[in-house]
Amino acid sequence: MRKLLLLLLACIVAFSASAADPAIRDINITYILTPEGHAKVTEVWDVTVTSGTEWYLVKSNMVTANSITDLAVTDETGLNFINEGEWDIDRSLGKKAGKCGIVHKGSNDYELCWGVGSYGDHIFTVHYTINNFVLSMEDYDAIHFQFISPNLSSAPEHAKVTIRYQDDLYQLDTSNTRVWGFGYEGTCEFIDGAIVAESGKPFRTNSSVIILARFEKVMFQDLVNIDDHLFEERHVMAMEGSHFDGEPSDNDYSSNSGLRDAVIWIVWILVFILTAFGIRKQGHKFRNINTFGVKKLKDVEWSREIPYNGNLLATNYVITKAPSLFKTRNSYAIASAYILKMIQQNILITGKDEKGKITIAFNDNADLGKLESPAKSLFNMMKLASGANKILEDKEFSRWANKNKSTLIDWTKSITNKGKKALTDGGFYAKSRFTPLGVQTNNKVLGFFKYLLDFTIINERKAVEVHLWQDYLVFATLFGIADKVAKELKDIDPIAFEEVVNYDFDTFTTILHQTNSLSNAITRNSYEPPTSSGGSYSGTSSWSGGGGSSSFGGGGGFSGGGSGGGSR
Repeated sequence: MRKLLLLLLACIVAFSASAADPAIRDINITYILTPEGHAKVTEVWDVTVTSGTEWYLVKSNMVTANSITDLAVTDETGLNFINEGEWDIDRSLGKKAGKCGIVHKGSNDYELCWGVGSYGDHIFTVHYTINNFVLSMEDYDAIHFQFISPNLSSAPEHAKVTIRYQDDLYQLDTSNTRVWGFGYEGTCEFIDGAIVAESGKPFRTNSSVIILARFEKVMFQDLVNIDDHLFEERHVMAMEGSHFDGEPSDNDYSSNSGLRDAVIWIVWILVFILTAFGIRKQGHKFRNINTFGVKKLKDVEWSREIPYNGNLLATNYVITKAPSLFKTRNSYAIASAYILKMIQQNILITGKDEKGKITIAFNDNADLGKLESPAKSLFNMMKLASGANKILEDKEFSRWANKNKSTLIDWTKSITNKGKKALTDGGFYAKSRFTPLGVQTNNKVLGFFKYLLDFTIINERKAVEVHLWQDYLVFATLFGIADKVAKELKDIDPIAFEEVVNYDFDTFTTILHQTNSLSNAITRNSYEPPTSSGGSYSGTSSWSGGGGSSSFGGGGGFSGGGSGGGSR
C-alpha cells in the first residue's frame, strides 16, 4: 500500500510539472572585461522547463578571433555539471542530466548546451570565457554583440546585462565609454562604474539584447581582434532603424529657423554695441582679476616656481579661464606640451624623412604608465594617424583629425574636465570660481609666464639650474612662447641647451613647429557646433551614447547573433 501511494504521488508531481507553462522568468548576465580584451561571463537563468531534454544558448556569427572556453554549469542544488567537451544532442533526458558541452556548428558558430535533468523550476548558472571579445578599431576599442538572442523557447519576463572592467581598474562612464542598447524596451545606462542594460517590459518573441560600446584606446592592451575601420562606420550601421531619446529630428533645424535667424542677428548687433563701448575689454580685466588677482601682466611679480608642481592639466585650465594674457597661444597648446614631454621621456622618437621634414616614431618599449590619461590618449591618436609604418609623417595627423572630429571633441572635453577636477580636488576651485588659494596660486602661474618672457633680462639667469630647462620648455610650449624661450636658453649657454634638448637649435625649433601644427589640427577639428535639440554626439543623451533608453530597432552589424535557444 505504501509503495502504491508513493508511486501515485510521483505521478501527480510529474503531471503537475508537465502541466505547468514553460517560462523564462529572469536572465541575469554579467561580462567582466579583462585588460587583454577577454570576457569572463556569468549567466543566471531562472526558468520553468516543461519539455525537451536540454537547454542551449546560441552564439553564432562570432568573429574569427573569438573562441569560447571554460564552460561550467551548476543548478539550484549546487550540482556541478560534467563538461563533456563536444556535446551530443541526440540523447535522452537521463543521459544528458548533470552534463554540459559545446556544439561547434561551424568555424564561428557555437551552441552552449546542458541537460535540464528534470521538468519544473530550475535556476541554471553558466560560466564561460569569450576569448578576444573586445574589438580593436582604428580610433577606439569596441564591443558590438548580441547578448540575448531572439526567438527563445519562451519570451523572457525580465533580463539584465551588466558589463564591467576586471577588478574595477576602470570605472566605465562617459569619461571613457559610450554605449547604445538595441533590440528591447528598457534602458542602457552607466551605473556604479558599469554598463547596465535592463528590460523595462517583458520580451516579445523577436526581442533581443544587442549592445554597442566604444572605449578609449588606453583601456585595453595587445588586442588581437582587429577591425580596420573607424568606429563611426560601425556606429552609423548600428543606428540605422533606431530611435533614441535626444536624437535630433529634421524639424529641429527647420521649424525654428526664422526665430533662430532673428536671434543670431540680435546677438551680432549686441556684440557690436558692447564692443564699441569697451565692455569686452572690461570683461577681460574682470576675468583676469578673478583668475590671477591682477588686471594686467605688468602688475604681477616674477615667479621661478613651476606652476602647480608641474601639473599641465591644472595650469591649462587656469590659462583658458583668462586667455587674453596669452595671445600667442592656440587653444590646445597642451597637445604640443604633451608631445614635447613625451619626446623628452623617449616615448616619442623624432627623425627626418628624405625631404628633411620631421617624423615621429613610437617607442613600443616605453612605459606609458608615467603619462597622464590625456597624454596616453594623444599618444594613441598619433599612433593611429601614423598608418601602417607607425611613423607619423608630415600632415598625416591633420588628415586623421579631419576624419575623427568626434574623437577630438571628446579628448578636448576630457582635458577641460580633468584640469577642473585637479584644481577642485586641491582646493583651488569651487562653485565655478577660483578660491582665494586658487587666485594666489594662479598669480604665480602668471608670474612664471612673465619670468619666462623676461628671462634674458633677469640678472639671476646664470644661477638657474640647467636641469629645470626641460620643464621650462614644456610650460613655455603650453604658454605659446616656446620659440622665444628656446632662443633665450640657447643664448645663455648654447652647449648646455643642446645637451638638454638633444638637438641643435634649428632642429629643435623645427620640432616645435611640428608640434604646433598638430595642436592646430586639434583646435581646427574639435569645434562642436551647437544643436537646438541638445543632442550632440558627445553629449549625455541615449542617442549620444551617454546612457538612457534603449532602442527596439537598429543594432545591425553585431557578432554573437543567431536565433533561438532555451529548451529543446
